[in-house]
Amino acid sequence: MAPREHARRLSLMIDDLLLSNVITIREIDLIAYGMGPGSFTGLRIGASAAQALSFALKVPVFGGCTLECQALNALQSGIVEPSDYVLSVIDAKIKKVYWSLIFFKDGHPITVFGPEATTIGEFPWDPVLTEIKDRPLQVVGDAADLLIQDKLVLTKATMSFFNQVRPHAKSLLKGAVSAHDSDQLQDARDVNPLYLDGTSSFKKMRSTEGV
Repeated sequence: MAPREHARRLSLMIDDLLLSNVITIREIDLIAYGMGPGSFTGLRIGASAAQALSFALKVPVFGGCTLECQALNALQSGIVEPSDYVLSVIDAKIKKVYWSLIFFKDGHPITVFGPEATTIGEFPWDPVLTEIKDRPLQVVGDAADLLIQDKLVLTKATMSFFNQVRPHAKSLLKGAVSAHDSDQLQDARDVNPLYLDGTSSFKKMRSTEGV
């Protein structure tokens, strides 16, 4: 899909969201967006939209890590337990995965390692398995099936693989509420996608305040 089509659909989705919740755009007091890692085009468009809305409405922003959102969705869906270690993975294509090792504290995801982008053949299993010790590991995300192909590591730890788990807006919302309550939100000027491929061509907007 072309970037222009992404942007057009996003605008329509925002309109539908406002209509279905019977609110106006001026009633929004916080913008939350998935900061990545993920698709370059998707991250750039999402961050640009979040930044533009934040500047226009003069409201703060929350950028949520998609790997943490994915792990939290697995918890909220009952796929993993609050005491579990979760390896959250997203297929980065060209035989790479985006990943983070995560545990939960009071129902919130805490990242131990990551976010990182790693080739499948060079995945750093040793530090991950050292961290979890003898506890089971829950691998969630669309790259789980890629990692299950490493037969040797399966003999070193107890693992379960859940390829159907994805990041979800309800998990992003939980992070946004937590950031709001702890006064850890961003200003519009600080919006920045999380690219893990060495690319950073995001052009930040300048505030129009006082113009």
